[in-house]
Amino acid sequence: MEILTVIGVLLTLAGLFVPSLISNHASRKAEFRKQSAPILANLLTEIKAIEGGSYAFMLIRDSDFYQLLPYASGRRRKKLEAAYSAYLEAHHIAVTLHWHDEHPSDRTIFFPGSFIVTNPDEVLEKMQSLRTELSR
Repeated sequence: MEILTVIGVLLTLAGLFVPSLISNHASRKAEFRKQSAPILANLLTEIKAIEGGSYAFMLIRDSDFYQLLPYASGRRRKKLEAAYSAYLEAHHIAVTLHWHDEHPSDRTIFFPGSFIVTNPDEVLEKMQSLRTELSR
């Protein structure tokens, strides 16, 4: 009989605390997704541009990224920081050429601000970890 009383008390206590823990986790995750959405949109814009043959200059600023970190848990924060470092490295290793150097024309068409990436696979590979972390 005593064991049933102990089990009943434990189940009651679990019923009091487990829903609030689940709710806190869900709200924290929802807030992270809300805060990461603009950063993910900028990253996807960059990825699409590179896949399309253009070089997209960095659209994600340090300040944008560091505003996101308080919404991430400790373990996730470390993964995000590593992914952001890989993103920065992707822009650092990107070898760019002016579009006109790669596609010369008879000077009738000229794109003064257009650059292409000559190593897109390498650059995109470095960006994938940030895409993965922001999409979770």
